[in-house]
Amino acid sequence: MGSFELPEGGREWPKPDSRSPGRAGWMNSIPTFGRSGLPVNLSTIMQDPRSHPADLAQVDSEFALSSVMWLVKDGMFSIRSGQESSGTISMSITFPFRYRDMERLNGLSESRVRQYAATHGLPFIDVAGRMPFDSNLFADAVHTTYPGARLKAWVVLQQLVPIIEKRLASGAWPKPVPVMGACIRRLRRSRGRCRSTASRDEEGGRRRS
Repeated sequence: MGSFELPEGGREWPKPDSRSPGRAGWMNSIPTFGRSGLPVNLSTIMQDPRSHPADLAQVDSEFALSSVMWLVKDGMFSIRSGQESSGTISMSITFPFRYRDMERLNGLSESRVRQYAATHGLPFIDVAGRMPFDSNLFADAVHTTYPGARLKAWVVLQQLVPIIEKRLASGAWPKPVPVMGACIRRLRRSRGRCRSTASRDEEGGRRRS
């Protein structure tokens, strides 16, 4: 895809009024999981999460949800004048939605994710709420630069630590280490959950007795 010259001064490209019939509905409704055809690639973000906890439980892992940081605000200037990737994302993926629309759509999708996490007792990692709105941390409206990726990892870690401490205090972690070779073979055959080394030893003891 070819690059786009940014408007003078880095202002947003002129776009049709997204409040017109056919698009206004997106601005006032919370998107649902698993729905196709959502604007600005929200269908990728809002994939149906219902199978993930059970899938991860098979390998003794847990599922968590997070917010997504978009570097968009109503009235903002381009990330950096002359940075082609910013103009490319705005024109090729988000057109005809304006920055204000993207900001609202992301907020609506985040409210759905928060609601799902609270309803199902899942951890929620608030990336968007704790990442600085700083163009030096982003290569475009979505993807981070190297410093941005490092800071995002730190933001996530700070919210994972209390979750880990809670699991350790309750005795839920650490879990016995599974026998990986046999575990992988069983998963391939039946998608059943791996048994830990301790479970295998207990079963062997019962058979011997």
